[in-house]
Amino acid sequence: MISSTDYSLKDGYNAVIPVALYEIKRYMNSENEITTIEVGFLHPEFALYPKIALREALLNAFVHRDYRIPGSVMLKHYKDRLILTNPGNFIGGISPDNILHHPPSARNSHLADLLDRLKLVNRSNLGVSRIYKSLLIEGKEPPQYREIGECVELTLIASTIVPTFRNFIKNLNDRDIIIDVDHLIILNYLLRHREIDTYKASVICQRSIEQVRETLSHMENNLKLIQSGGTIKKKYYTFTREVYSMIEKVTEYDRDKRLDKESIKMRTLSILKERNLTNSEIRQMTGMDRHQVVRFMKELEEQGVKIKNKGRFSYYFLEEN
Repeated sequence: MISSTDYSLKDGYNAVIPVALYEIKRYMNSENEITTIEVGFLHPEFALYPKIALREALLNAFVHRDYRIPGSVMLKHYKDRLILTNPGNFIGGISPDNILHHPPSARNSHLADLLDRLKLVNRSNLGVSRIYKSLLIEGKEPPQYREIGECVELTLIASTIVPTFRNFIKNLNDRDIIIDVDHLIILNYLLRHREIDTYKASVICQRSIEQVRETLSHMENNLKLIQSGGTIKKKYYTFTREVYSMIEKVTEYDRDKRLDKESIKMRTLSILKERNLTNSEIRQMTGMDRHQVVRFMKELEEQGVKIKNKGRFSYYFLEEN
């Protein structure tokens, strides 16, 4: 696709599913950009769209489409994304908001059985999880599902691999640290947004608040991948500094947190508009020591920043005008 209305190549016909898959794979092999990562003497290659994600997405579209509705499984290949649509709505209570963990529900059970015998699909609802994992493990954007009219639409964003993040996950696997899809979703989000709260984690992981609290607690206390800050009511999580070091993001972290004093002031004031901050939290944000934080926060007094209590129970707040 050149744009939403123009295309440079059109190919479409009816064929049995294995043949259709072969033809799409043959096309994508020539159009799926490859990135080579240098790792010592090895130079592994990574496709722009992981082959596992493409395979599972296409098979899901063929298996779950509604064959009573006129139309076809359609793949539109844009410069910055792939859009896969198939006729038929979600069934069995599945929606874009719960598709990751919802129990499987097959519209075409006989077709699913046949493809299962051919070892093309499985009946354990692993397809969506595999799509997520194959993208997230490379630091790429997660898939996007939508229901439009009588069609289901899946979008894969053309995001490039983050080599340091991929090596970081591999290092965890080599140490027998099990990282599941929920962990990857949270880590991937932190890679782009610096911090996450329980509510946001619940939404992107498609889990209940209680379930995601357990996940975040496990990542903090057992896996040592994240650390918490804020108050009980306004708790948030960030990468530990050790994790930043492991994924070689220290330079970016320092630039984001320390390099420009004015930007630090703006960020601190922005957070204080939403919640209070302790000396410890500001040290974590800025890399300053305790006394540097005290001097720094004194500079913000003219902006309305005040301190309450003394000692370890003290905290900074923004006085309302």
